[in-house]
Amino acid sequence: FPSHDTEVAVAGIDVTGYFQLTSRAGLIIPGRPDNSLLIQILEGKQGHLLTFQNRISDAQKRGVRQWVLEGALNN
Repeated sequence: FPSHDTEVAVAGIDVTGYFQLTSRAGLIIPGRPDNSLLIQILEGKQGHLLTFQNRISDAQKRGVRQWVLEGALNN
């Protein structure tokens, strides 16, 4: 995930580490970005108050989508 800011959270979940991203059911569904809650929130398809959305570029959003599409590997 492109962020290393420990203050970044989605729905109160720390999204700075692989375990944090993959331990919550539905947040990341490897290979299925359209079904992953994080992608839906980042792309504005799921209503959510985001305090950090303006700090994430479109390129970073595309990168996260591609990472999920490719299996969300810990690499």
